[in-house]
Amino acid sequence: YDENVYAYYLSSIKKWKKWEADFGFRTEYTYSKGVSPTIDSTVERSYLNVFPNISLKRILSEKLDLSFSYTRRIDRPGYWKLNPFEYQRSEFSYFNGNPFLKPQIADAITAGLGIKSAVFFTLGFTNTSQAMTEVKYQRENEQDIIETTINLDNIYNLNLNGVIPIPITKWWMFNFNSTVFYNKQVSRFEYGNIDNSLWSYSLNMQQIFTLPKKFKVELSGYYNSGVFWNTFYVEPHYQLDVAVSKEVGRFSFNLSFQDFLGIRESFGYNQQDDFRLDYYYAWETRQVRLNIGYLIGNSKVKSARKRKSASQDAQGRAK
Repeated sequence: YDENVYAYYLSSIKKWKKWEADFGFRTEYTYSKGVSPTIDSTVERSYLNVFPNISLKRILSEKLDLSFSYTRRIDRPGYWKLNPFEYQRSEFSYFNGNPFLKPQIADAITAGLGIKSAVFFTLGFTNTSQAMTEVKYQRENEQDIIETTINLDNIYNLNLNGVIPIPITKWWMFNFNSTVFYNKQVSRFEYGNIDNSLWSYSLNMQQIFTLPKKFKVELSGYYNSGVFWNTFYVEPHYQLDVAVSKEVGRFSFNLSFQDFLGIRESFGYNQQDDFRLDYYYAWETRQVRLNIGYLIGNSKVKSARKRKSASQDAQGRAK
């Protein structure tokens, strides 16, 4: 599988009085060629995409600011999803690659309100076209299930997010993050129909306790309501973690106990017309981890800005 991506970037940043603006766009031309000598198949593809980026910020006062942004993003399929072979996952299930899978494009609009550069509320809408979706079907007269990835119609997402830090005392900090969102997808395809729409929400909290001798204790957790992700419905699930950290000179120590109550588990199902597959999934639970870090070099030097390179993106797609 050979793939070449040629990109051109242009951006401009402007500040005046109480306004800040960031305009830019990226143009990409992609050419790919997949060859399978085993099944004598060659798939060539080329496409041109333009990705604009607009960001505006208005400072209303010392405590308030408004922001608006529009972005277009591309998500290319992992190379293993393009492999036109069938491989076995379990006694009764197989995965089949799709060499004709196209990348999905997401257009996102976001409006935000910031208070004292600490409290943030955002309202966003995302339209994902050519949505890459995993679908399943059962072969006739056989007791096995085939899973593959195809491009379906649009997925619509409306979301409202709030980030609220609450300093209770000098030694107790409470951070709260909540998201309410609506997902909708309607598609018809060879193996069935999808008509899913649901309001869902997610609650996240973090409590940090600063103790004597520079010890810190962190209690964090989340609760996710029932949600549709493409063809999958996931029932509500939750988790609690606890951690203790301390810095000694250039050393930093962090001892964490993830899901210490052993409550992280997930139930759900995949529904396509008269085909339904129920599942239960439990993560590795009650993990204890000790992380030790040591700072090398001059701590007063400003760290370099972290960027995601094209090679990192390709490595992630290659798994």
